[in-house]
Amino acid sequence: MRSQSPSIGSVAGFAVALVFGAAGCDDGKVNSTSGCVVDDSLQCQSDFIGYSCPGSVRPDDNPDFGQSVQGIVCTDEGQLEVNSHEDYCCTAGETTCAHDTGAGCVLPNVGYSCMGADRPEAFDSTLFCGTGLRQNGLINYCCGAMSAQVCSANSTVVCPEGTNGWSCTGPQIPGEADLGVDQSRADSPLVCSVAANPAPGQSTYCCYTPSEVPTGGSCLSDESVTGCAAGAFAFACTGPDSPDQDYPRVTCTTPPVRGLNAQGIAAELYCCTFDQTP
Repeated sequence: MRSQSPSIGSVAGFAVALVFGAAGCDDGKVNSTSGCVVDDSLQCQSDFIGYSCPGSVRPDDNPDFGQSVQGIVCTDEGQLEVNSHEDYCCTAGETTCAHDTGAGCVLPNVGYSCMGADRPEAFDSTLFCGTGLRQNGLINYCCGAMSAQVCSANSTVVCPEGTNGWSCTGPQIPGEADLGVDQSRADSPLVCSVAANPAPGQSTYCCYTPSEVPTGGSCLSDESVTGCAAGAFAFACTGPDSPDQDYPRVTCTTPPVRGLNAQGIAAELYCCTFDQTP
């Protein structure tokens, strides 16, 4: 009797079995999209999943930016175990925000792109995210761990009527995340003045929350704009609109200067004032 050679299908099936058999030797479950392993020993918040990842891969490395945005949101917990792996706590289900390496964020912050009004920290309260940048129908955020939050409301800061005082330590500036998750939405940005520096390492701001940025509005509060006096409101606009068209009670009498916004994108840069008369 002639012996039969194994079919291509059976060889492929055997190879797959070997791969998953090897993966099964690990204590956790393999996230096949990234090589990360589910790690139940991580103390993540309720309804979150812990992952341990080798090298530079992340559990949220394979988002879907098709007709909608689908991805998980993760906080980098660092190396919690002595295994040279990075550990993450991630949402158990998909969200309307997804990890985006093209968001232009500087490490250790990571980028997320979101569709709709919800920000990344609406899904993961351990994140701290800066001002959202509208681009290509999505809103981009640079986020880090909540421990980076160093701004708080300060009623002792003298501010124009209609604005609220804030104090920050280090280079951080007040952002929507400082308002809390319930108030932190992409359609209600926090607009702040150029910082005053009453003490080394401390900055104070006067901020207000406009009701909504008009659809298509491109102007965002931008502390990287130079040449504005303390107390002025600095903006960068990537479109043809101006800050006084986008924000009620903002007046811009000085012509803009062409330059780059905080993300390095070409923009018109403005120094404006806040109108205390509603």
